[in-house]
Amino acid sequence: MFEGPSDYSPALQQLHDRYRRIAQRIGLAGLVLVGLALGLTGLFGRISFNSYVEAGNYALILAGLALAARRDFHIRSVMNGGLAALFLCYWAHVFVEVQSGDINVTTLIYPLFIPVFIAIGLDYRLQLALAPLQAVFIWFCTVAFTEAYPLGGPGLSDERMLAGSLAAFSAILLVLLAMVQISRQRTDQRLVQVITEKEHLATTDPLTGLLNRRAFLAALKTAADETGEVTAVFIDLNNFKPLNDQYGHAAGDAVLRAIAARLERSDAIAVAARPGGDEFAAIAAPCRNAAEMDAALAGLYAELVCDVAWNGRLIHVGASMGYAHKGRDDKSLTACLSEADTAMRRVKAAGGGYARFAPEVDGEAIETELMQVTFPRALASGLIRPALQPIADAGTMEIVGHELLARWTGLAQADINSRQPGPEEFIPVAEKLGLLNELLWTTLDTTLSNWKSEPKALSVNISPGQLQTTDFIPTLRRVLDKHRFPANGVTLEITERVALRNLEANVGMLQRARKAGLSIALDDFGTGYSSLSMLTRLPLDKLKIDRSLTLAAATAEDAPENALLRGALRLARDLGLVTCVEGISSETLAEKMRKLGADQMQGYWIGQPRLVESPDEKPARLAC
Repeated sequence: MFEGPSDYSPALQQLHDRYRRIAQRIGLAGLVLVGLALGLTGLFGRISFNSYVEAGNYALILAGLALAARRDFHIRSVMNGGLAALFLCYWAHVFVEVQSGDINVTTLIYPLFIPVFIAIGLDYRLQLALAPLQAVFIWFCTVAFTEAYPLGGPGLSDERMLAGSLAAFSAILLVLLAMVQISRQRTDQRLVQVITEKEHLATTDPLTGLLNRRAFLAALKTAADETGEVTAVFIDLNNFKPLNDQYGHAAGDAVLRAIAARLERSDAIAVAARPGGDEFAAIAAPCRNAAEMDAALAGLYAELVCDVAWNGRLIHVGASMGYAHKGRDDKSLTACLSEADTAMRRVKAAGGGYARFAPEVDGEAIETELMQVTFPRALASGLIRPALQPIADAGTMEIVGHELLARWTGLAQADINSRQPGPEEFIPVAEKLGLLNELLWTTLDTTLSNWKSEPKALSVNISPGQLQTTDFIPTLRRVLDKHRFPANGVTLEITERVALRNLEANVGMLQRARKAGLSIALDDFGTGYSSLSMLTRLPLDKLKIDRSLTLAAATAEDAPENALLRGALRLARDLGLVTCVEGISSETLAEKMRKLGADQMQGYWIGQPRLVESPDEKPARLAC
């Protein structure tokens, strides 16, 4: 067993803490017993100066033991030394009483058990060493007692027999305690060995001997806590799978072990790990400045990509290495790791090499990664909220419906540069994470629960993944039926990008949606390259003309977009489609679209998106 707390691994710390608590309890309990004994002595009127001296000696030893346990100071040494001193101190006071003639029945009975009780906590070697002393001391007390109180038997032989028997009995007790202690200490040693082996297996990669992912993260946190600064390094071997396929897994294992050995012997690396597969991670050794760090890691990279000798041949090794630095209080460890990984993937995409994380180059990628972590939490906690933007009749300017939008509100997105991500940022993330349906059902349920306006007309944007989900239409109908919202008041908006993905399957899904009473609108018309053919192939009810075409047509009367806009409106009218022009930002533009024959209009001049509020909330208008 170890002495200081710094010698302990986390798995052994529990055993150490248990022993420390035992030592502290022995010290405190002993102090209480000494106080009680002194009080009882005074109560019976037998207190003397020697009583105070004896109690003071005991209290001093026990207080030292309790204090050492509390401060975690060489507990085993203090425990053994303190209890041994307590053992000898007790016998010293017994001898003083005997020499002073203060002999009674307690002079014989107490020494039989109190020293043995003290010796229970000692190491077995001390117990065996004290056993002969205990026998001698008991012999002495017994002889003194029988001299003061003769047994009245036939002679001295009986008194010696009693003294010898009690001395042997007391010594045997200590020997038995030592045997029990030997057994217990061997059990503890086996337990320590098992825990140590388990700790090694739990924290070490068995192939390379490096730390595994869990141990690396713990080491990274420790390094950051100690110095406040740390540089994380991620390394990924290039074309490792083809190497395994060409030479076999034995060659692949040899390469992994060679890379691990290079990392361990490199002066640029303080801690190395293999999280798994062909990936390595490391904590760079501290450097005085960024230039020195770059130079050190450049040297490391040059060493890593040297060929590996295996079975008489040289195997080329390619690697991609990225690293990021965490200064004092400038970012979290999670962010630092993510930055290093992003830099590594950037150089891997470029064919290999090494690079430091650069915010101007990697910033967008890191924000997307962070958003993939924060978006599910924001959705679950209600920070992704529905908003409604009105749609007006072009002729009467009356509100004829609303488009359902999603907005990220609140402060949980603080990890993303303390700003509110727009839908153009988090909608692709939701689609990548497979959370678009959950986003739709959450916002739709909230909207319909608080629906107040008439008429009941709502447009909903959908994606390819949602269209191809077989239970999408039945689930949508259940949500509508739950709130008694008419299906013919709901319009599903799809873009050309959505429709073009698996066109035939999407056409079939949209036809089923129309049979269920829903309307279909083609959104963002004018931004794609096959919209005209789409108008005849898709089962459409409405055509929404993109704001880019509207704004371009508003800049000049002779702009080519004017002809496109007029043609689109005329074509939609001939096909029997309702038209809605987006991007209406002024009364002049609205009047122009009305003259061109638009049926509906949508834009900030018509109305900005407003968050859907519960009855006890104040209305809120969004800035975007």
